[in-house]
Amino acid sequence: MQLNTKLTFKIFLKYFLKYKWRGFLIIGSVIIGSALNLVTPIFYKNFFDILTSTLPKSEIISGLVNTIVIIAFVQLISWVFWRIASFVTVFFSIYN
Repeated sequence: MQLNTKLTFKIFLKYFLKYKWRGFLIIGSVIIGSALNLVTPIFYKNFFDILTSTLPKSEIISGLVNTIVIIAFVQLISWVFWRIASFVTVFFSIYN
């Protein structure tokens, strides 16, 4: 690694260890937010599988509505974790 990169990581690690809970909150929120964003396409697949199925119309409608609600909920939770990560990052930057 170059000298500047090592110095940057050294300074980052110094402040990360000083404010552990903030650092772990940022990392944890980013991991959870990213994981939830990775799960969402699975529900979109489920949506289109239900849409193209040969089930009765009432079952298709209820399945689609349930899938849309699940997608909205997953996206909302993902958004919350990304907002937590962003807020704590700014808070971390201001007080360091």
